[in-house]
Amino acid sequence: MYEAVNSASLLKDTQTTQAAPVCFHCGEQCDDEPLLKNGRAFCCTGCQTVYELLQENDLCAYYNFDERAGLSFKRSRPGRFEYLDDEAVRRALIQFSDGTIAKTTFRLPQIHCASCIWLLENLYRINPAILRSEVNFLKKEIALTFREREVRLSEVAGLLAKLGYEPEIRLAQLQGPPRRTDAEQRRLWLKVGLAGFAFGNVMLFSFPDYLDSTGNLGAQFKMLFGWLSILFSTPVLLFSAADYFVSSWYALRQRKISLDVPVALGIAALYGRSVFDIISGAGPGYLDSFNGLVFFLLIGKLFQKKTFDALSFDRNYASYFPLSVTLRQGNEESAVPVSRLRAGDLIFVRNRELVPADSVLLSDTAQIDYSFVTGESEPVTISSGDTVYAGGRVTGAGAEFTVLREASHSYLTQLWNNEAFRKEKRSSLVDLTDAFGKYFTLIVSLIATVAAWWWMPDADKAINVFTAVLIIACPCALTLAAPFTLGAAVAIFGKAKFYLRNVGVVPDLAALDAIVFDKTGTLTRAGQAEVHFDGEPLSEAERALIAACLKHSTHPLSRQILASLNVSSSPRATGFHETAGRGIECEAGGHRVALGSPAWIAELTGAASAPGSQAARVCVAVDGAYRGCFRVGNAWREGLDGLLDSLRADRELYLLSGDNDHERETLQPLFADEGRLAFHQSPEDKLRFVQWLQTEGRVVGMIGDGLNDAGALKQSNVGIALTEDTGAFSPACDGILAAENLQRLPVYIAFARYALRVLKAAFLLSLVYNAVGLGFAVTGKLSPLVTAILMPLSSLSVVAVAWGAMKLREREIVQGTTRSTLN
Repeated sequence: MYEAVNSASLLKDTQTTQAAPVCFHCGEQCDDEPLLKNGRAFCCTGCQTVYELLQENDLCAYYNFDERAGLSFKRSRPGRFEYLDDEAVRRALIQFSDGTIAKTTFRLPQIHCASCIWLLENLYRINPAILRSEVNFLKKEIALTFREREVRLSEVAGLLAKLGYEPEIRLAQLQGPPRRTDAEQRRLWLKVGLAGFAFGNVMLFSFPDYLDSTGNLGAQFKMLFGWLSILFSTPVLLFSAADYFVSSWYALRQRKISLDVPVALGIAALYGRSVFDIISGAGPGYLDSFNGLVFFLLIGKLFQKKTFDALSFDRNYASYFPLSVTLRQGNEESAVPVSRLRAGDLIFVRNRELVPADSVLLSDTAQIDYSFVTGESEPVTISSGDTVYAGGRVTGAGAEFTVLREASHSYLTQLWNNEAFRKEKRSSLVDLTDAFGKYFTLIVSLIATVAAWWWMPDADKAINVFTAVLIIACPCALTLAAPFTLGAAVAIFGKAKFYLRNVGVVPDLAALDAIVFDKTGTLTRAGQAEVHFDGEPLSEAERALIAACLKHSTHPLSRQILASLNVSSSPRATGFHETAGRGIECEAGGHRVALGSPAWIAELTGAASAPGSQAARVCVAVDGAYRGCFRVGNAWREGLDGLLDSLRADRELYLLSGDNDHERETLQPLFADEGRLAFHQSPEDKLRFVQWLQTEGRVVGMIGDGLNDAGALKQSNVGIALTEDTGAFSPACDGILAAENLQRLPVYIAFARYALRVLKAAFLLSLVYNAVGLGFAVTGKLSPLVTAILMPLSSLSVVAVAWGAMKLREREIVQGTTRSTLN
């Protein structure tokens, strides 16, 4: 059996030969008779089994990340996860299944370091039936995609448990959304309670010594109160403050400096010096300050958690992004937001529209593209009565569905963030924040050490200065400023019907200096255009055939022509096919119908291309015979002239249209330069143009309807898909904008810039606080207790400034209007 050999392995080999061997996998002390495998010692059969699994699958590089990377555990009981294969339980845990591929998410509380992430994201090498595993370190969750015909859900859970990451499966998952008060939050409250209890009591023990100005308090009482203070303070150190030490230990083992390192040093120094003073009789120590320090630090952590929870709530509220679906009630159809869907509703989903909620197919058959879920675009054929999971996209003919359960916006957001559609570019702001936090911590630690050395002749003063500097300069407010400010911006955008993929889009939106527009469905709108037919008048039967084909298409011109036909009933369409940028085809009533661009219809029929006109044209062929063209007069969006005037002030604007150039003279004055308008553009042409702009150093925004612009939307720095009365937007976009709010795009960009200014102000405020606090702490004018109180107050002040500044503009962004129109 091949075994990877590396420096970490050689180091461990040396360790296992020592008199007191440690476990090769988890690093814990072995018993008197350790288990041996290949000359390596293991504390239990579980650790040995994990090592064998890693060895068999050439994953021993796992140990390179951490010399004691693994977790100690006992072998799981056989069959303990078999209940997961019960259909009711399985249905509650599986988020998606097409009979071949399934997705689920497990919570793994044991995740603690980089080696955990590395191992868990390499599960596919241990079991090839697991296609993908993605770890969310902050939530301690793993999202799994696996072939359910090759591995059962119980076996997936068993593998995780075997590796030392037993899934936390709670009954709440089977009964509905998890409660907001989880085990971690209860544990945090317990830590706060213990620290507060000890703080109050140790303060009482310290009062006699503080008030003993005459020196009459006996030595026995001093020693009694001192030992009682140690008794009350030690659980605070071991339980309430434990997270700071654990986090710092893992960071240091990875040769990294986390934000908890200086805090842990300060806590340890204060406790150690206090215990030494009490035991040696040198003084009463500072355990009252120690307990107060931990108490207020935890208050700050609780406040931070509440802040992030509030942001998460706002994000869920904003998740009612403008995604619509066609609801059928009797013979009437209406477009409704997915938030209004209820179980039992009848919906009609057209070609390329998203199925927004778990549903049952009512039509005979349908083709479903699950690329939103799996990243694979091969359509799946389903039959009447089959379940269709939220996130599937209908391809071909539209279909009717009955909604099984209400749409989950958090689930749709998760699908939108599928790694198959994720852009590689990461926000530079996130990298800057991380780097700043690391170097800031190093600098503060150095200042604390130098200051303590300077005061070393006075040991009491030195320890106070060292601790105060570490605590007062903790960059908690700095780390809170970016996610809170940008998260608040994303939430406000969501309320204004502009939904962004994540907070990293905000800086890119503010930096745009070139914007590319699609025309049809973007600058023009459906519903108010004038439609004329050039050719021999269509018969009622032909109008019904054309309507049968058009009702499955989401293209704006298709929707406009369908509305103009005013057909109450039409035959059933089959074999529907849409070619991006060209047209649609279908079989209806025994006839073959095709609608599309004049050039494409000319290719199909062999007829000469119809002459140009001052309108968009959609030509028709029935059974291979040319029948004429629909002329669709453009209905420009309200406020278009004001929109382009505002954007053109400091950005370059471009128009890329798949239509002919009959509107060139109308649009040229709005774009200032004829060279910035291009017509007859294919989706590939649009993609190449965006790439060219980026090579010229431009930060490019692409705005389209998401139908023929997927490549350009994904390539651009910020891709914005408009949505009107359809759920056919592109997963490659960075933002979804309600079409009626397009004229407010300059306001949104200005608000993104405003959010960055607020963020800079929050950073500056935090830096000023740290500079002033450091000045007082280094001179010994601040005690550790005072600094512990000031630290959460600094975070509160930064959040208050950011919250107030963002709220100041919220009403303007959400409710503001623009009245400029195109003459």
